[in-house]
Amino acid sequence: GDPHVTGDVGRMLIDRGIYTNPILYPAVPRKDARIRMSMTARHNKEHLDKTLNAFEDISKHLSIKKKR
Repeated sequence: GDPHVTGDVGRMLIDRGIYTNPILYPAVPRKDARIRMSMTARHNKEHLDKTLNAFEDISKHLSIKKKR
């Protein structure tokens, strides 16, 4: 949601070798910023694990609460 946090997360993922595309205003409303990613048949379980672990580490580092 927060465009500043979304930009930070996008940069931190790219720094870890995970390509992302932060979607920010004006493409979405200011409160609806998000990270766009794409999966292909060439991605494997290790790629997915690396990405999920990176999200977990970054969310802890930035104190991002999970939405349920």
